Amino acid sequence: MIDTNVDTAFLSNTSVEKIKLCPESSVADSHRINHGTACAIVLDRCACDFELLNIQVFKGNGRKVFTEVGLLVKALECCLDNNVDIISLSAVSSLLSDSRYLYSVTHELAKRSIIISALDNNLFVTVPTSYPHVLGVRCDFAGLLSPGEIAYCAGDPYYADVFANCNFDYLQEYQIKPSNSYAVPVVAAYVNVLLNKGHNKKSPKSMIQNLRPYNAAEVQNAPNKYVSQGRDVPAVLLTAYSNEMCCAMMDDLFANHEVQSATLSMEAGYYDVRIREQTNPENIQGDLLFMERHYKADVIFILCNQSLAGDFAKRIEVDVEIMYHGNGQSSIRYECMQETVPLHMVPDRLHDILAT
Repeated sequence: MIDTNVDTAFLSNTSVEKIKLCPESSVADSHRINHGTACAIVLDRCACDFELLNIQVFKGNGRKVFTEVGLLVKALECCLDNNVDIISLSAVSSLLSDSRYLYSVTHELAKRSIIISALDNNLFVTVPTSYPHVLGVRCDFAGLLSPGEIAYCAGDPYYADVFANCNFDYLQEYQIKPSNSYAVPVVAAYVNVLLNKGHNKKSPKSMIQNLRPYNAAEVQNAPNKYVSQGRDVPAVLLTAYSNEMCCAMMDDLFANHEVQSATLSMEAGYYDVRIREQTNPENIQGDLLFMERHYKADVIFILCNQSLAGDFAKRIEVDVEIMYHGNGQSSIRYECMQETVPLHMVPDRLHDILAT
């Protein structure tokens, strides 16, 4: 468990070892327990025959926690060094740029361990939860399941296909309400049972595909205080760009200007958490609205071929249009103005345009 310090006084059945990577300690008392202790209590009640390695990386007292991505990477490397079977990860990142630190280590870890990770409570696409080698988890806010029960929803738009009900009476005693965080140890307990029965760690997705299906329609209709609201995010139409070229632009925007960006792409075959594939041009308006609400981005690119560019420009509000001409030059159109600049200068010029 990568979290805050776990207070073992609240546990009855769990053997705990600790690795402290964070200099701050979260203090618990009889009236208020911290985030990691609450997660450990769920494991303690739901699982058996396991040992808990508590890697402390999160700062802060009480239930609100934060950390640096570098400490999270060190914690994941500790899991590699200690041959951990299951990683229970409730505090995650919705900063898309953190993917460059987390992708490689989680990909290596997933070859020998099962990573179970929470979706951001504000329904932003989350790392490492969104990775295909991670079991992404959401809370059953709709109350379709019984406490401790889990279900599967293939193709969840946030890449969190596992739903778990964590509305336990023993958490309510500490005024702890259900959240995506506390759903993770419910799933970790389920996976632990399967591993103890000899299930292969190399096929985590097969562990969940036989679960009862979760009613996705009910999720959309259920009241949920965590549903994020629409935001005013600039949209940039890219024509004749590849996913690789777009990724390079997003990298430059963050490296030079700390601008977080994401892409809605008509081009398949390139994995990057910042890129969401768009398969039906008729859905462009809805897909763009989803990204505006659920990707923590300062700018959103819409990547398409030239045959669709004119139609997209009519159907969605575009702030800037950029076309690559194949000769190292790109044209930029904005506010009835047009200019041509070298390809390598496009990110800086785009930043200047959007900043004015």
